[in-house]
Amino acid sequence: KSMVREWRSRYHRVDRVVIAGGFPCQDLTRLNADRQGLSGSRSSLFFEILRVDALIREVFVGSDVRRLIENVSSMSASDRDVISEWLAVEPLLVDAKLCSWVARPRLWWIEWEPPVDQHLSKVWHDNVWQLEGQSS
Repeated sequence: KSMVREWRSRYHRVDRVVIAGGFPCQDLTRLNADRQGLSGSRSSLFFEILRVDALIREVFVGSDVRRLIENVSSMSASDRDVISEWLAVEPLLVDAKLCSWVARPRLWWIEWEPPVDQHLSKVWHDNVWQLEGQSS
């Protein structure tokens, strides 16, 4: 908490704070046959994001605080739903193949509407929002 207060004293005129990050996926990914979901010792660090978020909102009163959180798309639907409920936003599935040669689908919980244009579209598919477009 003292670190967040130090940030506030250093950056006293802040209009917006973006909390961006991810948390360990080892307990969520389907590549782990013994995955324990959000109760696993690594992926349970998700709840630290919520703790930090609460501290920032408490200290940065009057600032617009938003979150941008990422993790694997292969997690179970129940873990995805728990995360979505805690963050109060549905995830957006984005694959790196939209801008690179690598297919790396990830879920992003974004607290603002992502920009779309004639090259990208946001569609509902397989119970999740997906960002689609032409790959490179």
